[in-house]
Amino acid sequence: MLALYEALRPHIPDALFVTDSDGRIIHWNEGAESTLGHAAADALGRSLLDLVVTPERTDEHFHLAAAVHSDGQARAEAVMRCRDGSLIHVDVLGRQIEAVGAGCILWSARDITQLKVRHGTARPGAGLGLYLS
Repeated sequence: MLALYEALRPHIPDALFVTDSDGRIIHWNEGAESTLGHAAADALGRSLLDLVVTPERTDEHFHLAAAVHSDGQARAEAVMRCRDGSLIHVDVLGRQIEAVGAGCILWSARDITQLKVRHGTARPGAGLGLYLS
């Protein structure tokens, strides 16, 4: 099964990353590199807050992480900051993965900026959307 994941991993378009109980990044896939612009070597060990969450959205991130810890998973629309400073809209899902370690969260983020632009709903200053699940 691990060999299958390794074969598929470079082709996963979504940003997948794992944070430990302190919010430090312990896994960063190729999709995260291409979506958010940070190489894995630069992301690993850093705080997710420092890397992609803008200061005005810190409380929203903590709220989402708390929902993951209390409900096992949570989904929302959010805005993330890329390496170049640009902001993108993402559909983000956080899911507890205790098998990796207590308090670890697997995050999946899909860039939905173009979809929001097409529908006229892109608002870089917007915060988290309603929880979808």
